[in-house]
Amino acid sequence: MLVSPLQCGVIQMVQVPGPERYSGRVVDIGGDDLDLLECLLRIDLGQDLDARAQGLLTRIVDGGLADRAAAGLCLTHAGVQRCKSLQHRVASDREAARVLEERGVPLAALLGPREARAPGPDTESDGET
Repeated sequence: MLVSPLQCGVIQMVQVPGPERYSGRVVDIGGDDLDLLECLLRIDLGQDLDARAQGLLTRIVDGGLADRAAAGLCLTHAGVQRCKSLQHRVASDREAARVLEERGVPLAALLGPREARAPGPDTESDGET
């Protein structure tokens, strides 16, 4: 039988009062988490980070996910665990998309206007602003 971290007392439940409780939406991983995952992977592989990632890198080090060493950056145990967690999140999002596709539910139908993604370098713009 599996014992959850809640059952063994490792994680304490925080009660959130009010109508916000249980009102969160189930959505795919966001751009901020994907940026974090990319940086963590690049640090782990010893690759250079995008020049635009310097602010995030500072937050990664300040947050205890990586250390600066003479040889460069290295992930802490917490950084490795966060990287694994984010990779699992990406994998679960892919699996959820596959399930929805099998059900015949287009992913775009589930996204509301607030979740609409702005055109980026990998997408085409329709020319409207």
